[in-house]
Amino acid sequence: MSIKNPRTLRAEKGRHVVFNVLISLGLVLLFLYNPPVLSDLAGGLLYDLHFRIRQILKPLNPPKEILIVAIDEKSLSEYGRWPWSRLLQAELIQEVLEGRPEAVGLDILYPEPESPEADRRLAKVLARGKEKIVLALGFDVTGGRRYEGEVDGRILDDAINRISAYSRVRAPEAWRALIPPDPIGKVATFGHVYSLPDRDGVRRREYLYIGYGGEYFPSFALKMAAVIRGRDIKIIGDEGASLGKKIIPADRFGRMLINYYGREGTFRYISAADLLSGRTGSRTFRNSYVLIGTSAIATYDLVITPLSANMPGVEKNATVLGNILRGEYLSQAPRFLILLLLLCSLTAGWVIRRLPAIRGILLFSGSLMLLLIISLSVFIFLRLYIDMLYPVLALITGGGYNLAVKLLVVERKGKEIRKIFANYVSPKIVERLIEEPELLRLGGERRTVTVLFSDIRDFTGMSEKVSPERVISILNRYFSVVTEVILKYDGTIDKFVGDEVMAFWGAPLRQERHAELALSAAIEIKRRLTRLSEEISQSGDMVSLDAGVGISTGEVVVGNIGVEGRKMDYTVIGDAVNLGSRLEALTREYDSDIMISERTFHSLSPEYLAGLGQLIDIEEFTDVKVKGKTDSVSIYIVRLLRERP
Repeated sequence: MSIKNPRTLRAEKGRHVVFNVLISLGLVLLFLYNPPVLSDLAGGLLYDLHFRIRQILKPLNPPKEILIVAIDEKSLSEYGRWPWSRLLQAELIQEVLEGRPEAVGLDILYPEPESPEADRRLAKVLARGKEKIVLALGFDVTGGRRYEGEVDGRILDDAINRISAYSRVRAPEAWRALIPPDPIGKVATFGHVYSLPDRDGVRRREYLYIGYGGEYFPSFALKMAAVIRGRDIKIIGDEGASLGKKIIPADRFGRMLINYYGREGTFRYISAADLLSGRTGSRTFRNSYVLIGTSAIATYDLVITPLSANMPGVEKNATVLGNILRGEYLSQAPRFLILLLLLCSLTAGWVIRRLPAIRGILLFSGSLMLLLIISLSVFIFLRLYIDMLYPVLALITGGGYNLAVKLLVVERKGKEIRKIFANYVSPKIVERLIEEPELLRLGGERRTVTVLFSDIRDFTGMSEKVSPERVISILNRYFSVVTEVILKYDGTIDKFVGDEVMAFWGAPLRQERHAELALSAAIEIKRRLTRLSEEISQSGDMVSLDAGVGISTGEVVVGNIGVEGRKMDYTVIGDAVNLGSRLEALTREYDSDIMISERTFHSLSPEYLAGLGQLIDIEEFTDVKVKGKTDSVSIYIVRLLRERP
């Protein structure tokens, strides 16, 4: 049985270690650098997955007190295309105010004048509800450009005056404010509606404030929340913003993670046409927070969210308002926690290469599931988002690489093991070796085994009675019977030498009852050969087929023996092997069926011997001289008495 020596694989294993080190260092450096392309695109997909799974398992309910008055397709059909005259818009706002809402957000920009009459009418309505109305204010933000002049007094009162840790604020800077013309600009309270999607186009964050002319202005939703709560807004460095004692978490750029409640249409919509026509009464808005905006196709800012590809911007603002009023913020896990999970993932990847293939697969899949379960659990129940991009990437690359190598090695070893051992050991031992190749030590080791020798008696005399072709036929039938029985009892066939068969138990897999397995095989070999001899005689050949069996138990050296690169055999050598061969030869002298060594006999359990019952008879002989041994030994002759029932 030839097999490749494992020492030839050391260089390959060394390369795997180098690759693992490079993967680990590369991922840690990638985490520390955190390129925006990777974090926005790949990280965004993982982020969106959390929303989709939460939507299935435990969806959030939107605040019922927030209503959206939408200028929708029905409104355009009944009152004309957009933009409407500010006279009609003033009428719409007036209808809402008559319902006595707590606050009204007008998510519509007025960058240019329309007509003196229309502008005065809209300004009059806004002035009437000045304490509760917030108007959207547009800002132009272009990288590298900023406004250096004096801030227009019409919006200065809406700037945030309270700022702590000012040096850590990194909010984007605008270079132009799209302030509505007077008299609208003089009577309105403003909140900016600047919003920037991630690189993949998904709107995951809200800028709570942006800079303009050295001042910072709150977002539309944040300003509405301040009006509703009657509290001042404060910027707290790179921690976020606050209303009173409640801190709204945000990053150093002033970006808050938006905790979406669902797809578009999650909030209650009221058609502007129904309100203007009287089909919906103003009392609907009592004690509510109303946002007025467009939702008709091609009239609104299209927002792509983790749950939707077609959300009107006004509903996005309603979502942010709901998050702030309810305190349903999403927090970002600190980077040290992500680094810890990254290191755990890399450790799992290293451990995989030291485990059997099945256990490696279980560890890989289990670790991946554990990361996702932890991330989803804290996201759903604690509203804490752990960016699992790098831990998952570490597990997929490091663990996946080691698992792939393990499976390739297992497949290669499996083919090698199956090729070498399939004809010499039982199928279940082959499968066990393939499953756990580390059990197979091919480099040589000391192990206690039981060796069996079976040799045809008077083979020379039989050869003289029949033709050479018939001799080969009988010999093949004999080998077939012996091989079948040895494999049945999970033995390993070592070699065929002439008419002799050598087999052993206890290697390549350890077998605690190897002596009993060998003796059981010997007994069945003798019985099967008796029946085979009868068949041969009935076929006309005047020959009798019989064999002597010698069994010895003892410590041997087992493993690859031979010349590396030329011819190597997986075999056993040692005194126990020699003794087994001598015992087989002594069966002729003692006219016995099976002869076993003293150690083999003492390895047989009383329960095993009792199970044989009256099937065999065992007789001890002491002081027996064995060729090649100086001292006398004790031997045991096993005679078969009758067939099993």
